[in-house]
Amino acid sequence: MISFPAARRAAAPWWGKRDIQNWQQETKSYPGIAEAKIQADEYLVAMSKEREARGGPPFQAISLRPSWLLTGPATGRVKLGKTPSLGQVKIADVAAVGVSLLARNDTNGWYDLVEGSDSVDKAVDMCVEDGVNCFEGEDIERIMKSYS
Repeated sequence: MISFPAARRAAAPWWGKRDIQNWQQETKSYPGIAEAKIQADEYLVAMSKEREARGGPPFQAISLRPSWLLTGPATGRVKLGKTPSLGQVKIADVAAVGVSLLARNDTNGWYDLVEGSDSVDKAVDMCVEDGVNCFEGEDIERIMKSYS
């Protein structure tokens, strides 16, 4: 699924003051879109956890969360994982990251994405090796109650 880094109920724990201000402005500027994206992200998490609890086969519940999209050729360079709340990224780079995430069987969770200096495959490798999931800071108990 494609979402947006500002689609959160609470500020990300790794954000600084400026990121939190940007996030608040984003969610106030597009309240309907922000709420829809948050609900979609939460629903994916809830359904994945529910399926896991039932002993069903696992699936890649990936929410790729690029910031503002730019047209033009891919750069092949990104920052994936715990990013600032706002940034930019080329649409072609978003597609390349999506392909790289789905080509593996060890990716799952929320991945925020902006322009950066890492190659796409290196960025994905680092997220997997470090166990990065940008879901951090969200309330799983509330989410599970809301969608069960």
